[in-house]
Amino acid sequence: MIPFSMYFDMLTNAFEALTWGTKILSKYNQAYTESYFDAIRECQKQAAEYKNFEVFDNLRCMLPSEELYEEWLKNTDTKLNDLLKSEEFSSLLSNYVESNLEFRKLLKAQGYPIQYFEDIYEFITNNWNSYYTRRKDKVVSEFRISYKKDNTRLMHFIGDDKSPVIEGKNPLLIIYAPINQFHIMYINPVRSVVKSLLSHGIDVYLLDWGYPTSKYNELSLFDYIAYVRDAVQSIQNQTSISKSVNMLGDKMNMDENQMNLEIANTKNFLTYKTSPENSSSDRIDQNSKYSKKISILGYCWGGIIALCYASLNNNSIRNLTLLAVPVDSSKDQTILSTWAKNLDTDKIIDEFGHLNGQVLDIGFIMRNPVRYTVDKYLTMIKKYNDTEFMDNFRSVEGWLYNTPNIPGKLFKDIVNECYKNNSLVKNSIGLNHEVINLHKIDVPIQTIVAENDDLVSSASTMEIENYVSSSTKKMIKFKGGHVGLCISGSAHSQLWPEVADWILAN
Repeated sequence: MIPFSMYFDMLTNAFEALTWGTKILSKYNQAYTESYFDAIRECQKQAAEYKNFEVFDNLRCMLPSEELYEEWLKNTDTKLNDLLKSEEFSSLLSNYVESNLEFRKLLKAQGYPIQYFEDIYEFITNNWNSYYTRRKDKVVSEFRISYKKDNTRLMHFIGDDKSPVIEGKNPLLIIYAPINQFHIMYINPVRSVVKSLLSHGIDVYLLDWGYPTSKYNELSLFDYIAYVRDAVQSIQNQTSISKSVNMLGDKMNMDENQMNLEIANTKNFLTYKTSPENSSSDRIDQNSKYSKKISILGYCWGGIIALCYASLNNNSIRNLTLLAVPVDSSKDQTILSTWAKNLDTDKIIDEFGHLNGQVLDIGFIMRNPVRYTVDKYLTMIKKYNDTEFMDNFRSVEGWLYNTPNIPGKLFKDIVNECYKNNSLVKNSIGLNHEVINLHKIDVPIQTIVAENDDLVSSASTMEIENYVSSSTKKMIKFKGGHVGLCISGSAHSQLWPEVADWILAN
């Protein structure tokens, strides 16, 4: 029989969780209410400038007009940005999380089948995710799986008739963030980063992390770097084969004079007497050495993995492109970064073994619940007859709430090392007897920041230029948001052609 004290502890923790949750809600309500009255005052101030219509406009400002709504929503962004990054709110959120964790521990201690229900939930979500992946795979460009290990697969995209892609030439590996799914890189055929790169003659590979289950909770940052190393090796092997096939094809197409010239050159090579200054290693063609190197593009947390890999394997990289990557956490002043630094995330991982993808979804929404729930659906209603908008909206919504779990060890490594300790720029991340040192990176580097990014501060990303040894550096500032880098019309008409040209030129 369960002691009465255990029930009392359960009720106490449940009441504490409810209390902290209520206090958090009251903070949101206060911010929304104050923002509304600020919007009214702003509207009245503007109306006072038109004295002939003062009465009419003052009355209008008391109504939920579209102008008032937009002003109110803009004010909530500002007010919530300050509130959610405050120490007071971080403390409330921390207490709320810890009281829920303690309540869960008590339920488990009393024999409630918490893990059983979580296993059922994981089984259902895994099946849904498998269905979603198969459905989305039919939408993206044709591809083949070049390498697969555990839950990870290396996708090799095949260009269409309009794409001047030659396999083995200009290979690029995209390392996507383990926070979400790669489909944002190919949200639809019209707005596709992959398709844009293919159209410029880049041979595109992408590392898909899949949907890690509880089986993979112990995967660490080191393991993810190992996946990248395996993927790069696979690309290099395939590139060598493709080049050999292309060279054979070229030789078969030679006319008789070309063939005779080739035979003569071969004879000269065979009778060539080597000397110390003309050793075999020195005579290797530069293009041959170059072909062993590949370009890498890292997006968000995928960029952190790319930087760690580049630090340890600089010689295998031709050039490096970083897309909205959190580099210097001291410069990252976003809401989610603040929470990552202040919350005891280790307790969450120790209890669950991983970070649930739906928890991340809730965190994204909490930045401004009205804007990221109600407002976007109001916009959808207004543009319901816009076919292109609706296609993009459905695609983005499907991607947005299909967030995979993050393995606990990986989450700890990135949050503790990169956010809490800022170890990436301090060159103090130790991985299996190896130390990540950004100064070892000397390849050409291209950095892309979104000026309106509310997930990764642009200042944090731009700091990378102060820590690498690269002589060739390029900075692109894009007027848009974190996701807009991949899906906005201006990104595909202006940004990605410029990015592709740089990759090919360096």
